[in-house]
Parts: sequence; C-alpha cells; structure tokens
Amino acid sequence: GFADWVPAWAPEPAACVMVGMGGFFAGVAKTPFASVIMVMEMTGSYGLLVPSLLVAAIAYLCLPLAMRLYENQLPARLDSPAHTGSFATDILRNLTVRDCLDQSEPHGRTISADTPFDQLIHLAASGKQTVFPVVADDDTLLGELSLEDIRRVMLESEDKRPAVTAELMHEAVGPLTPDDTLNVAAGLLAGRESDTVIVVDNADDRRVVALLS
Repeated sequence: GFADWVPAWAPEPAACVMVGMGGFFAGVAKTPFASVIMVMEMTGSYGLLVPSLLVAAIAYLCLPLAMRLYENQLPARLDSPAHTGSFATDILRNLTVRDCLDQSEPHGRTISADTPFDQLIHLAASGKQTVFPVVADDDTLLGELSLEDIRRVMLESEDKRPAVTAELMHEAVGPLTPDDTLNVAAGLLAGRESDTVIVVDNADDRRVVALLS
C-alpha cells in the first residue's frame, strides 16, 4: 500500500483512529470543540490538534443537523432554558436605568416629611403606587415609605399611630441613579419586598427623578 512506497508520509494507524473517532463524535453530537478536547486528553499531547480540528470541522459542517446523537439537543445555547438567565444578565449589564426612564411621564407621587398621617392614607389609597419617596422642599430624598408600612400602622390603635410622615419613614433602599445598570436595579428589586426602587439624579444631590419598577 501507500505506507510501503512512502513510509515517512504514512500516518500512524492509532492516530487515524483517534482523529476519526473525534470527527465522528463531533458530527453526530454537534460538539466539535468537545471532541477535539477529548482527543487531546486521551492522547496526552497536542500532536493531533491540527488534524483533529480539521476533521471535526468537516464532520460538523457536512453532517445535516437532523443527524444527531441526542434527539432533544437544541440548536444553540440561546435556545436552552438553562442558559436563559446568563444571557439576560449580559443584556442587563449593557443597559442603564436611563434607558428605561420615560421623561414624558411623571416620576410618581412624592410626600413631604410633614405630611399628616391621615392625609398619607388618602394619598396611598388614591393610586397604585407602592413606594412613596419622602422628600424635602427641594425634592431631595429623605427616606421612603411603602404601602406595606402604611398598612401595618393602620392596624394599630389611633393613639399609637405617627402624627406625620417623618415619624414613619425609613432609609430609602438604594437609591438608584440613571447611570446604574439594570443588573444593579434587578439586584435591589430582588432583595426587597416592594416592586419599586427610587431613582435620584445623582448620589450627591439625591433629587428624586423617577420610580423604577
């Protein structure tokens, strides 16, 4: 055969077996890189790296997608529910809070620190807002109140209820700024009971500009 005429050019049979095995698995399992790594691990060297890459690529490209070892294998990682979260995280890291703000809409209802509690109840009942920023006269954020905070106090007797909002408010969660990523916003929302986070113009002035939910 060919090996008898040009023995220096004839490949080792064992090498052909290993490369062929890797190419076959790359084609039927649709995993070319994993097949090449398997060949490297089994041989203990990188001597067959180039022929393994070539054969794996040919087998992967030439065999039709319908010819696969795993019947339920999805075409790509993007189609896998198990990897949806990782792709969503990458998207959230590339978007900022500013991208989600609608400047044409009001940022939600704010409450002054000296608002009487009785008036606070009417404000909470007149809309669907679940978090109320407590602000100073210049819209600087002082704290926040949630709808759950108001409901909890309403269950107490009238003599134990606070007179004004300042006695009930607590430190605002966050808050976010327009330059924060949506990944940061998602982390804040996941760590609190309410579905809304306050957005301020910057960390220094802390003027309320929006509510993100």
